[in-house]
Amino acid sequence: MNSLRSRLSTAILFAAALTSLTGGCRATESRADATAAATTQPKTVEELYMGLSSGPLAHAVVGDLPEGTALQSGDLTVTRDQVDAFIEERATTPEAKTGFEAEAFVIAEQLAVEPLLEREAKQWAEESDQDVGGASIDAHLQSIVEAVIVTDEDLRAFYDTNREMIDGASFEDLKEQLRPVVLREKQGEALDAHISWLGERQEVLVSADFLAEVAPKAFDNVLDQARRSGKPTFVDFGSEGCQACDMMAPIIEELKTELRDRVNVVLIQVGEEQHLAARYGIRSIPVQYIYDAEGREVFMHVGFLGKEAIREQLAALGVE
Repeated sequence: MNSLRSRLSTAILFAAALTSLTGGCRATESRADATAAATTQPKTVEELYMGLSSGPLAHAVVGDLPEGTALQSGDLTVTRDQVDAFIEERATTPEAKTGFEAEAFVIAEQLAVEPLLEREAKQWAEESDQDVGGASIDAHLQSIVEAVIVTDEDLRAFYDTNREMIDGASFEDLKEQLRPVVLREKQGEALDAHISWLGERQEVLVSADFLAEVAPKAFDNVLDQARRSGKPTFVDFGSEGCQACDMMAPIIEELKTELRDRVNVVLIQVGEEQHLAARYGIRSIPVQYIYDAEGREVFMHVGFLGKEAIREQLAALGVE
């Protein structure tokens, strides 16, 4: 159960020590535009502010709320004062405070997610004829994990994708050794999917004014700028000293040279950009994402990824 609670925490909470950001980037919508869009036709956080959410409330609806309210769902309210108090309690340096402020919406998500999951746990307990009074988030998440199965097709796909790291061993020799690895990966994906659609399963309204205020700071970084550049983007999250990451480094440099005018090639050092690593849900490295020219995610991979495989994925977007 503790491992599930840990995974939940790493999926929705960002690191305590955040670095300061550089550069400048405007939000995708002005305050007036976001408010008008939310008033005339309800839109989600992800539709108005692509990539701002760490996942749980990406599909929550944006609208008007009383001044000082960040978000609301039934009897649950998260205020700007609560967000500011969270920052003041944890920011030990001016740099850390700047980093926390850049992820103010993620903090609001963090403050809302556990109460929302507790609400769902009670609903799950009622539907499965369990003691509602003893219902817990861990028990609910455990039921999701236990429903995950691994097929031979899953094992083969994992083997084929990671063949360059397997050092010539045959699929049959490694098949059963891979099973627990693939199972953990699929269980993680199941939990991520469950948490990522929380804002759609429950009625959550996020303040248009709050988003318009905090989004510009959140997007003040190289990756979010790249996703809004009108070109496809390839990004690798890694860290020096990680073997697979170090193997990726020369490939990334080659891609930067070869694709300079056609693709944004971005390397994020997770130790230096902890705010981004947390918001993008990075729990193991290296991790690669590819976004199309409109900034939408079209590919994700965990582990070493060879140059040929990267070029193949980019070719699917018309990049030769």
